[in-house]
Amino acid sequence: MADIDLDQILEKRAEARGDEGNTFTFTFKGQEFTARDPQMLSDEEKEELDELGDNDIDVAEWFLCGPEKYDAFLAVGGSSSIFFRAMKAYTDKVTDELEGKPTRPNRSQRRSAASKKRKAR
Repeated sequence: MADIDLDQILEKRAEARGDEGNTFTFTFKGQEFTARDPQMLSDEEKEELDELGDNDIDVAEWFLCGPEKYDAFLAVGGSSSIFFRAMKAYTDKVTDELEGKPTRPNRSQRRSAASKKRKAR
């Protein structure tokens, strides 16, 4: 028996996402945006991305699935830099989850942080 069942992992991800499991969502200025998951790109998508070169604006537009969605992101005050911050936050979250780090502080950590805030006042 295999140590890892990728079919099961991908199926659970797709089920949880409600799509093919190849996107992530983030909110900005009260609106939700969907972007391609950089860790789930197909080889064809990687080739498309490679053809865009190093232009951050074009790359952000590509990840947000086209000019209309990128323009909607810009309309609420977004930029390619802000998009890449969202992507970094997402990849950091995924990395933490894979390493077994909790994404939310436990009760003891929350109490300690609150205590430090009170002492700092």
